[in-house]
Amino acid sequence: MRLRRAAFAAAFACLLPTLAACGGGGTTSSAGDVVPARQTKQFIHAKTSSVALPIGTLDVHAGKPVDDVPASDTHDLTALKAPAGMTYLPITWRYDDSTTKTYLQYTGTSALPTVDLRAGKGSYRLTTPDPAEGTESFYVLVDKSSSHPRLAVGFDGVTQQVDLTTGKRDAGRAKGLYALSHKRLRASKCTGTVDWSEIARASQTCRLTGPVLLPYAGGKWAKPGHEWLVMSMRTALTSYTQAGATPGSAGIYTAQAVKAAYRMGNHRPTALIPSNDASGTCPDQDTGTCNTDTALIFDVRDKAPRIKVVLKYRMVLAKGWAGYVGKKSETVSETARIRLHQPR
Repeated sequence: MRLRRAAFAAAFACLLPTLAACGGGGTTSSAGDVVPARQTKQFIHAKTSSVALPIGTLDVHAGKPVDDVPASDTHDLTALKAPAGMTYLPITWRYDDSTTKTYLQYTGTSALPTVDLRAGKGSYRLTTPDPAEGTESFYVLVDKSSSHPRLAVGFDGVTQQVDLTTGKRDAGRAKGLYALSHKRLRASKCTGTVDWSEIARASQTCRLTGPVLLPYAGGKWAKPGHEWLVMSMRTALTSYTQAGATPGSAGIYTAQAVKAAYRMGNHRPTALIPSNDASGTCPDQDTGTCNTDTALIFDVRDKAPRIKVVLKYRMVLAKGWAGYVGKKSETVSETARIRLHQPR
């Protein structure tokens, strides 16, 4: 944990032989100093709260302020005594990114949270929790007259407040993060009409994951009164057969490329996030299929209409029989109109 060390750490360092000359000058402590703590019973009786973020959840436990901290409770095994008019606020937290892994493909961001401790008139930036560190515990030196210290947890311009005395939370624009249900983001078959040529037959599959409504997606918070409708669509065209002009003749085509267009009513997606693996390649060198795998993000305010999807495939003749005469290559389209089941 890369927290700011309090001035006592410098004094402790003077015990080392190479720094023996440090003594005599004294040390000073100031509000906002952070002292790493041992994870022991001093954090059991604490106010508990949690802050949901687009990339995880921050669970926070805040104990009652103390003026004296025994050596057994500090990471460096050094006893602490708060300066006059000041006190130590014990905090332990754990950052859990497993709670939102289902939605991470839609976040489209590299942003990290910021955490500020606001006590009295002071505001002190704390180091962003590290998921790899697990539970982290520490003391923060604050003014003794500070009432109702708060954590201000910001993410990409939106800040949530947590009262460390009561555990109450003000989520503000992030309140939609507390109503997410993993059950809503489930896969199903695409339903709707598919238009193929009367003389063509295709073998293809389509899977739809979602839709679900999110307050944050594509690297942005939704506008006030709006939400992001997100969903993933995966298609696979495995074969395409074109009937010839003479009875019994036909040609088999393989897709070499595909272009996809998506519409919700008259609106295009705000963002398209393609998959970063082979599930979205065309053609797939191993299976020969032509695949799409894309996350779609739409800005919605009211009831969502149907989704219209148009897939345009560039086909190349692979084999013909019974005297088939046809184009060596051509472009064919598939159009699907999908009625969405409302996420809520």
